[in-house]
Amino acid sequence: MGELRKFMFERVYLGPAVRAERERIANVVHTLFEHYVAHPELLPDPRSADEDLAERVTDYLAGMTDRYCIRMYTELQVPQAFAR
Repeated sequence: MGELRKFMFERVYLGPAVRAERERIANVVHTLFEHYVAHPELLPDPRSADEDLAERVTDYLAGMTDRYCIRMYTELQVPQAFAR
């Protein structure tokens, strides 16, 4: 199991492709974070107003799959006329 974990971190999670895209990935996550903080009504799980909004948004983003995250970012950033 340790060897598999080492392989996954070296080749997948922290591999060259991820390192090359790190800035772009960070921009996607940052943009979504700012959007949901500005529009908490879009969060699927309305909670008490006493709960920390940043934590709620972070939890929501952490639960997204990569594909869903990219889809949400695309919907926000790409004009609909070009997204087809």
